[in-house]
Amino acid sequence: MLFAGPAPGFGFGYIQPPQASQAPQVTNIRRLQYALRNLAAFAADPSLSVVPDGKLGPRTRAAVNRALETYAESAPPAFRTGRLTSLQIVRNVGTIAPALEELAPL
Repeated sequence: MLFAGPAPGFGFGYIQPPQASQAPQVTNIRRLQYALRNLAAFAADPSLSVVPDGKLGPRTRAAVNRALETYAESAPPAFRTGRLTSLQIVRNVGTIAPALEELAPL
């Protein structure tokens, strides 16, 4: 056993790198985060600006919900509730990211 104690990442400053199977998901989340940053600049809404680190945390989740609720009028009604969870965003990131990219031309 190489590590005795709590799971890595819990209090030891160790963050497990993404596995090869997770790499495309991190890329999609980063794409979503860049779309949010572009929309934040285009709409002059600083609450949408997030760090494109590939991690879906509470700030990214809140920014996605705000962007879909406020700006994405053509998004499906299920996405515009303002209550999407992190899991729902991850499952639908392939649909959400392009929808937000269309809102803010580069």
